[in-house]
Amino acid sequence: MEEKKRKLISPQRRLQRLFLEEFKKSFFSPNPWYECPEVSFTGNPGKIYDYWMTNRPARDIERICDGKESCGCAWKQLDGRRGVSYVSYNQEGQVVFVREVGEPQGMGKFKENTMKSLQPVIGVMNSITKMLNVADWYLEVEDTEFELPGGSREATSAFAGASGAGSAYTTGMPKRKAHACG
Repeated sequence: MEEKKRKLISPQRRLQRLFLEEFKKSFFSPNPWYECPEVSFTGNPGKIYDYWMTNRPARDIERICDGKESCGCAWKQLDGRRGVSYVSYNQEGQVVFVREVGEPQGMGKFKENTMKSLQPVIGVMNSITKMLNVADWYLEVEDTEFELPGGSREATSAFAGASGAGSAYTTGMPKRKAHACG
């Protein structure tokens, strides 16, 4: 009697089953690996199955990425926390590896729109900029002409030293004058 080869469902569909439907312990391979910030299990499909079915928070899948032997998804828990999961399968379609990562909580996350949350900081930065720009007439830099090594004459600019010709300080040539206007 010929053994009938069963057709495997896509990794994306298997991931949906893993998150949304009841399944048997045999859905995990004999030597699976489960990793998340709270716990990690290796090599015990029964323990992973029990954790998945009882202690793991319920999550709704927001989107699934494509893959032939593995795939990932973005999810949202009922408490509002979001994260991603990566699942890898063996040739029989069993789960070999699962890694789940939730988004950070606390200081790194804004409760409202990012720009709205940053308004106090942006306001302070704008105030400092305005104070510095009020006195832009106070400091004036005059361009002076000097002779470059090799005999050529050139007017200096604010960044003449960065041009590779050497600054007046390092070449012994006269420095530009900076003075207060009054």
